[in-house]
Amino acid sequence: MLSQLSRPTFFNINIFTADLWSNYSLTVLLGLSFLLLFFILYNFIELDLKKEHSLLGFFAVCYLPFAWAFYANTTKTINENLNHSESQNLIQNLCQMDKAQNLGSIYCSAGQYLVYIKANIPTGSKIYNLFNPGLANLPYYYLHGDYQTVRDIAQADYLIVYLPDQKVVLSEGGELTVITPGADPLRYGLWKGVAYFNDGIMILQRL
Repeated sequence: MLSQLSRPTFFNINIFTADLWSNYSLTVLLGLSFLLLFFILYNFIELDLKKEHSLLGFFAVCYLPFAWAFYANTTKTINENLNHSESQNLIQNLCQMDKAQNLGSIYCSAGQYLVYIKANIPTGSKIYNLFNPGLANLPYYYLHGDYQTVRDIAQADYLIVYLPDQKVVLSEGGELTVITPGADPLRYGLWKGVAYFNDGIMILQRL
């Protein structure tokens, strides 16, 4: 648990999963340790919890491991970010969190993909983001201010595709078809491929 606090993850603000010491949960061990500490202080040192300073001191001792983990992670992140560009920080942070949670590189690859977009699509272009639902906020955040994000593919200059639920098909003649499960296929005129990584990751430009 404490090691998760000292490394970046997508969920460590609200949720902790227990690390193990031998075959025992550290969450349980830490809880029992604090209960033992409370018992010793209350019964042998005559800790008077009715006194404000005693109660605050006890809670401060219990909070110290978490405070250390937060400080260590924050200090490390700031030092690393100061020495890298915005693009490097994006890739590094997403890849670290992806690896820490064994997410199969989906976030790490998304970071590299967004950096590629900024390097290869002209600033100010109209783009439509067809992203995996779990990653939908990433392009809006990272590409904000550099591109005009539209809500209709028909209005876009570029189609940004990253592992969506829909199937994107570009015919040999350049006709774009987007197939949503349970719905009729939609056609959006002629496009060309700007970058193709696989069937679920590509960049298309309207002709």
